[in-house]
Amino acid sequence: MGGGSADAAGVLRGLNQLWGTELSPEELEALGLTLGADVPFCLRGGLTRTTGIGETMEDLPRPKCWPLVVVQPCEGLSTKEIFTAYHESSPAQRPDNAAAAIALQEGDMSALRAAMGNVMQPVSEARRPAISEAITALLSCGAFAAQMTGSGSAVFGAFQSEGLAFAAYEMLRRKWER
Repeated sequence: MGGGSADAAGVLRGLNQLWGTELSPEELEALGLTLGADVPFCLRGGLTRTTGIGETMEDLPRPKCWPLVVVQPCEGLSTKEIFTAYHESSPAQRPDNAAAAIALQEGDMSALRAAMGNVMQPVSEARRPAISEAITALLSCGAFAAQMTGSGSAVFGAFQSEGLAFAAYEMLRRKWER
């Protein structure tokens, strides 16, 4: 997840250290933004609410962690192609990011599930139906929430316990290698 943005963040961090430039995290994030909208997030890490084109990040508290199972059910997608198709469509429903942040802080799985969403998911699912199949499989294996990451094609399921997540992983790896 993060694809080229995660790679760019790693290179920036490595060069900052290798060359001894001693750029601050904020300076690295500003430089990263010139390379891609997700690069600052990949540099910062952790749990943040990111707005704008990736330049505004608000760190969120992490009082509760839920184990995740990530599945890549099909080949990747072109981010540019998905964004172009998205802009040509009309998203049906947007996630409620403010409610999701509160649900995360309170550890409220039901509220988190209701607030979650990915406006790119319908566009990506139309090109790769296996995305929807993997989400359904994660939910069938006990995930309390599942959706696609970014513009696809990886999907994740959030579980109430490590035991449930591991059991889902064991079951799903028989169908999907990644």
